[in-house]
Amino acid sequence: MADVVSKHVVDKSLFKNIAYTAIILLSLADIRKKIPPFNNVLKWLEKEVSEFVAFNDPKNLLFTALLFEKLGNGGKLREVVDYCFKVVLRNKVRSDDAVYCAWVLWNYRQSDCRGSLAPQPDYGASPEPVRSIIARLLTPDPRK
Repeated sequence: MADVVSKHVVDKSLFKNIAYTAIILLSLADIRKKIPPFNNVLKWLEKEVSEFVAFNDPKNLLFTALLFEKLGNGGKLREVVDYCFKVVLRNKVRSDDAVYCAWVLWNYRQSDCRGSLAPQPDYGASPEPVRSIIARLLTPDPRK
């Protein structure tokens, strides 16, 4: 398995694609100690998340959130959730991308991914609860 993965590491990612990288790392997470390039590729992906490059395609929000949850990386998971929350509150989500942000927000609405990290964003201070945000996000705009 390590040989197969190693053959497809290109520029520190897998197949030069963030989504593929996150999906493959997620599928290998339980055997990561047996996959030598795993940690280097993960570091690259974490950097892409920190620099918001990973979010050029909203499906990456979902895949990276799942990966960071699986790995127990609450700090990076928090970055993904925070990013979703911010873009939704600013109405910066295209309608065809809304489902990815909605999934992340709903799935991690009560998550402890923010638990031990400070300062925590005050999601409760939002003018509307997560349920309302998601409903608004997934309701088609009749003006479009």
